[in-house]
Amino acid sequence: MTDPVAAGMRAQLARRAERVTEGDGAIGWKLGFNAPATQEQLGIDRSLTGFVLRSGVLATGSTHRLDGRAVLAEAEVAVELGRDVAAGTSPEQALGAVVALLPALELVESVDLSLPLDAILAGNVFHRAVCFGPRVQASAPGAGTLLVNGERRASLDHAATSAHLGEAVAFCADRLAEAGAKLSAGDRLLTGTLAPPAAVSAGDRVRLELERLGAVELAFS
Repeated sequence: MTDPVAAGMRAQLARRAERVTEGDGAIGWKLGFNAPATQEQLGIDRSLTGFVLRSGVLATGSTHRLDGRAVLAEAEVAVELGRDVAAGTSPEQALGAVVALLPALELVESVDLSLPLDAILAGNVFHRAVCFGPRVQASAPGAGTLLVNGERRASLDHAATSAHLGEAVAFCADRLAEAGAKLSAGDRLLTGTLAPPAAVSAGDRVRLELERLGAVELAFS
């Protein structure tokens, strides 16, 4: 029987390679479905990985046009790597490869969990775009707040924002190695959502504030 994760990753990486060959720039990777309840629903016991390209990077403070499509905004911590991370690296060693942290808002298309795993992976795990905040050389993001239209949507304590950064890097290195890819120096990795995603509509504004990193913000039209 064909492994749907392996098949999906082959299709995903082929799509990424085609986009890069056409002139897009490789920025890094993302983890998706890090919540245990969602993993159980999908029948998986680990997160899925996707890719991030330059064409999908938005400027903080900018306005993103929705074009009538349903979009979710996810509050995340992104890490930037100073060296390659190989498969089998421990979370502690993986964390040592991190040279900077960034607040980030990832935009994902409306999630359809009824799709087969290979289709979800081939579609890049619903990734649409990402907005990075300041790049900061810090060991932890600190506590944070997710705001939607100026109203607090979620409060994030220090433990929640920093607990799994090393695990995320190590896990992504393993997942990519299984698919014949690698986590490289200079890559940025979106380490997974910190709070339930916020559904956004035209006229909304979403802001993530992390006390040691600063803020990232997007408006929608």
